[in-house]
Amino acid sequence: MNNYEIMMNGIVTIGEYAPEFEATTTMGNVKLSDYKGKWLVLFSHPRRFYPRKVLIFG
Repeated sequence: MNNYEIMMNGIVTIGEYAPEFEATTTMGNVKLSDYKGKWLVLFSHPRRFYPRKVLIFG
């Protein structure tokens, strides 16, 4: 799977490179490249997500 295919279907699996992206978060704007050389876990959720639901992921 190449980067174009990943962007089209939105699937990135363990061991694959994620495409560069920018996002607005509760901590401000971030880019994937801000974390180059560091371990990173990407967590995504629906817009209707409540903080107490974080406990489910713990």
